[in-house]
Amino acid sequence: LELSDNRPQAAETDIFLNSKMIGSVRVECGQVTTFYYHLPPNWPSGSEDPKIELRTPTWSPAKVLGSEDTRRLGVMLLNVGFLK
Repeated sequence: LELSDNRPQAAETDIFLNSKMIGSVRVECGQVTTFYYHLPPNWPSGSEDPKIELRTPTWSPAKVLGSEDTRRLGVMLLNVGFLK
């Protein structure tokens, strides 16, 4: 996974695969953070489709930066890749 963010302070982000926490990363403002996870050899197993979930505190540009953007934002997901 490649993640980024524009909030002034870093964001701790927990990463889940099919509801199981597989790691946590600190996403810094204006930087790309790369997260690698080694899937088990028998993955995928069963009929469950893979679901990636990011859990991070949200922020509002209006409150933090004084802009007119009142959305509640998390981190930016730039890329998802699977490597052999």
